[in-house]
Amino acid sequence: MNDQVITTKEAPAMKVEQTIVGNDVSFTMTFGNGEKRTLEINPEHPLYQDMAIFGASVKLRNATALAKGATVAEKLASVDALLEAFSNGEWSTRSAGGEAQPTGGLLAKALANLSGKALPEIQAFLAGFDKAAQAQMRLDPAVAAEITRIKPVVKPKAPAAAVTSALSGLFGNQ
Repeated sequence: MNDQVITTKEAPAMKVEQTIVGNDVSFTMTFGNGEKRTLEINPEHPLYQDMAIFGASVKLRNATALAKGATVAEKLASVDALLEAFSNGEWSTRSAGGEAQPTGGLLAKALANLSGKALPEIQAFLAGFDKAAQAQMRLDPAVAAEITRIKPVVKPKAPAAAVTSALSGLFGNQ
């Protein structure tokens, strides 16, 4: 494993750096007030296996957390892509250039519907285009119409009775 430092999250409130030296990993959190906290782990750490299990479990669950309305086939394709990445020693399905690999999103589904081709074929087709080109594809009138047709409609939840009553009083609808 190559030694490396990766800034995994940076925000005004906190910055997290991951440092890997051999089999030793440390996470240093620097808070907005300058205070730091560090977690150091290695294969001998008593929670190392639990942390590895948790990380893999989260990755696998996240692979199924596609857009609402995703089919079982789309979720399986996403998990299969992640498992393939794992078997290749990669932690994610991102390409070398950092672009996310297609996992059956609305664009892929729309193109499959319009072309009559299988989703894996469309995913392979989309892998040859960057995000900007895919955004341009979404602007095509036929593609845009198909995305609108298949995009799940999320109905807002009705407010609780107490909220409705409070708003009625505010708006003078009593």
